[in-house]
Amino acid sequence: MTGNNGNYDYWVIGCDTAGTIIWQKCLGGTGSDGADFTTRTPDNGFIFSGYSASNNVNVTGNHGGNDAWIVKTDSVGNLQWQRSFGGTAADESYAVAVSDNNDIYVTATTLSLDGDITGNHGGPDEIWVAKLGSNYNLITGSIYADFNGNGVRDTNDIGIQNKMVTESTTGRVGVTDANGYYEIPVFGAGNYTVVPPAVTNYQPTPATQSPVFANASTEIDSLNDFGYVYTNPNTRDWMIRMLLWNSFRPGFSGLFSFDVYNFGSLPEAGTVTIYGDTGVVFDSCNFAGAMVYPDSIVVPIPTQQPLTFRWIIVGYHVLASTALNTPITLVGHVEPSNGDVNTLNNTDTLFSGLFSFDVYNFGSLPEAGTVTIYGDTGVVFDS
Repeated sequence: MTGNNGNYDYWVIGCDTAGTIIWQKCLGGTGSDGADFTTRTPDNGFIFSGYSASNNVNVTGNHGGNDAWIVKTDSVGNLQWQRSFGGTAADESYAVAVSDNNDIYVTATTLSLDGDITGNHGGPDEIWVAKLGSNYNLITGSIYADFNGNGVRDTNDIGIQNKMVTESTTGRVGVTDANGYYEIPVFGAGNYTVVPPAVTNYQPTPATQSPVFANASTEIDSLNDFGYVYTNPNTRDWMIRMLLWNSFRPGFSGLFSFDVYNFGSLPEAGTVTIYGDTGVVFDSCNFAGAMVYPDSIVVPIPTQQPLTFRWIIVGYHVLASTALNTPITLVGHVEPSNGDVNTLNNTDTLFSGLFSFDVYNFGSLPEAGTVTIYGDTGVVFDS
């Protein structure tokens, strides 16, 4: 061990799989400091909790006596930030947790009636629970269709929603909202790299963004936009994707949905037609203007902007007379009003087949057993 600051310290070590020390750090001050708990953070760093009686070297803000001392380090134990919590009596943290949105939850025991501690009931040891917010930096930006290719999000440019943006250093992600905006919280100072998602027929500019944070927390870098420019202007390209919500079951109703995407560079209207199969009867469609027939549905799609989609839900029922092992296929087809350069993604299919089995005991004794169903090439069991 090297680097002890005096008395007890937090001693933080990283080892390989054989237990050999790769790196080590002593964190604390000249008083007594002891670590009780650690958890990993999304950036591959660590948060430690315990107590500290110090108020120098690595420790600041001590309220008197032992405080609960919370320490954040990077992946090799370098101190990024620290906080002392408590009052003038003895306080110690035995656990800490990090939520999905990077809020930090601290639990501690306390004898204090002052400082950070309120509501003490006067017992010999009280449990203190605290939530720490904003102990992270925030990467923000947007992805949008850059129709004029000027690299600036103009009033007429459309945000691209439901796309995943990745910070490659930590692997953390953000998903764009209805206007194309995203947020990615990260722990710690340093350089980060933001990578935009792939979008059919479009090229993002720039290829990456590189936010930099000077401090470990509370900074925001909002200059991380990506403009998507169509690689072949004046082109029409639509796509349909269908999703089955329920298994096809004789005598039961169910739902499926389909998305219609405009991956072209022009606003365009079109028509979706859903074709049924023997035993399936269409009941409803939640899109205004849809024409619902027992064996088909026709949905006129009004003008749709590039890089936007519509999500539509269809209700159906399966006739009770349909045999259980009957394969059922539904086909959806989208046709833009003025043609399509890529017809391969204009059609999608839902397929589902059902079978059942009965298990009989013709013996004279109660008995347990096991049934095994073996599949074949190309068959996937679902439920």
